[in-house]
Amino acid sequence: MGVRAARGAGGRTGNVDEEHDSPPYDAHDTNLYTCGRIGEHNVIITCLPNGQTGTNAAAAVAVQMKSTFPSTRFGLMVGIGGGVPSEEAGVRLGDVVSNVRTQVRTHYAMQPKRPCHARLRLVHARLTSKPHQTHGGVVRYDSGKATASGFERTGALNTPPTVLLNAVGKVRAKQMRVKGRLLEYLSKLDSLPDFSRKAAGLDNLFEAEYKHAGRGATCEKCSAEHTITRETRRQEVAVHYGTIASGNQVINDAAVRDKLSAELGGVLCLEMEAAGLMNSFLCLVVRGICDYADSHKNNQWQPYAAATATACAKEVLSVIPPAEVAKAHTVDEAIREASDSQKLSIVGLGGTGKTQVALQFAYIVKETLPEWFIFWMPALSMESFEQACASVGRALCIPQAPGSKEDVKKLMQQHLSSSQAGQWLLVVDNANDADIFFRTEQSRGIVDYLPESETGVVV
Repeated sequence: MGVRAARGAGGRTGNVDEEHDSPPYDAHDTNLYTCGRIGEHNVIITCLPNGQTGTNAAAAVAVQMKSTFPSTRFGLMVGIGGGVPSEEAGVRLGDVVSNVRTQVRTHYAMQPKRPCHARLRLVHARLTSKPHQTHGGVVRYDSGKATASGFERTGALNTPPTVLLNAVGKVRAKQMRVKGRLLEYLSKLDSLPDFSRKAAGLDNLFEAEYKHAGRGATCEKCSAEHTITRETRRQEVAVHYGTIASGNQVINDAAVRDKLSAELGGVLCLEMEAAGLMNSFLCLVVRGICDYADSHKNNQWQPYAAATATACAKEVLSVIPPAEVAKAHTVDEAIREASDSQKLSIVGLGGTGKTQVALQFAYIVKETLPEWFIFWMPALSMESFEQACASVGRALCIPQAPGSKEDVKKLMQQHLSSSQAGQWLLVVDNANDADIFFRTEQSRGIVDYLPESETGVVV
């Protein structure tokens, strides 16, 4: 598996249980790799070039890694990010955020210190999992279009692979039973001066309206009167699961931070690389919180935050059996399987992620086989399928006589079954009703209208 590091690569290298020889030099790959073993898993570790950040840089690193190591099963994007404090989530410096979408329900009591400022005291918190409707835990905040009503964000990003989501679920269960191993892994890095908690200093959260005082990197000249008092926690490091906002802008303004979070339905972390990976490489994002994305942003907490993210990533890997990794298909294997089959089925109960698997496969085909046509058709009802067939017919300019009552489903089937249609992938989504999908005594099913071709694949 691959581990991509935005910063703090030293912390990640130090957490390898056994280091292996580096791969031979490749003139077409500018990445530098550390190969080794974490637990029972072989890993390849690389990081973004020094001074480079952003989604494009992350995507370039991932592409080269996949080319050099085509048998990589999945990845972890480990690094640092800016935390988004709120009444709904108690994110603090040194905490870890991962892109497993959740809904946080937290109840606070307001504890006034003086009339013009309020302080928050945590009374009760409860965390429940709830998949998001439009994204899989990472949302790109700077991608979209300008409309009359304002900026409209577009595009969807994939969820982490199932094997990693299952691992996160197991880790969370262990943490609830106080059997997690994060602090155990973190203690191995604490002996390194740069990565210790002591070196990080104080965790000061300033009021959103209060700007950084002075031109220095530290907050020595900032007034303690404007810090928010928070209740002491029992745990040194908390792991949060929720939405990570990703884009190519450095956010160091609390007002912008809070505005983005409100527009996106509540986020826990802001960073600059994950959006470049989610649709091109199967990965889980693990971010250590090093600042609050405000004017008080500095580098003091970065090493320790990198260490906590590394420890969390190692804990996730520790609960994955090697046999589960072997089950995960590589990109090459998925394409090879599609090349050898004309029809593939993704089977599972409703809500288990079949659509996300199909979407990931479609992105793989788009990137590796750019000459292929890709069609996405709903199977919720025969009417919705027929409307999709009509849209495909218009897009491909399939001839139909004016006023003709020819069945558009049959026309689409005939065209894609012919050699002139070229190479294509057809995804039939939401085929959950057997009476609609398969033939019955009363009517034909959607399956009767699916094309067959040696140059096409139906999923």
